[in-house]
Amino acid sequence: MKHTSVALPESEYLQRVGEVAYAASYLEWTLLGDLNRLSDRLPDDFSLDALEQKTMGRISSMTKQAAEQCGDPEIRCYLETTARALDVVKNVRNDVLHAHPATMSPDGKQRLYRLGANGRRFWIDDEWLDRKMEEVDQAIKDVNAVRPPFAEENQ
Repeated sequence: MKHTSVALPESEYLQRVGEVAYAASYLEWTLLGDLNRLSDRLPDDFSLDALEQKTMGRISSMTKQAAEQCGDPEIRCYLETTARALDVVKNVRNDVLHAHPATMSPDGKQRLYRLGANGRRFWIDDEWLDRKMEEVDQAIKDVNAVRPPFAEENQ
């Protein structure tokens, strides 16, 4: 790694932090990437153009609203599940990306430190990352379990 004047944690920790950000983007694009192929089954105003520049929280809210307007049960289930998953992943991603670097005592490791929504501070340590990445992975599995299949090319 190129030398920097920032006190960095070990590469494995930085990789795991990056995995949280990547998994959040992956889930978000799962929905956004499906919008064009599912457009004939979605509310008219629920489109890539309407959502792509929104925050994940706003996308989740708009997805919940679209689910309420959707008459197709398969698509409604997909949208409801995806909105719940986005809420889970958004919170994990926000905790990581809005935390601050700090030195953990007594081992002196560099880790992220977060003031949570409840006013309590906590470390984004290895155990936290393990627990939260399991939640993120489960949210993605939940979405994939109800995701409408791709149409067969040669039907």
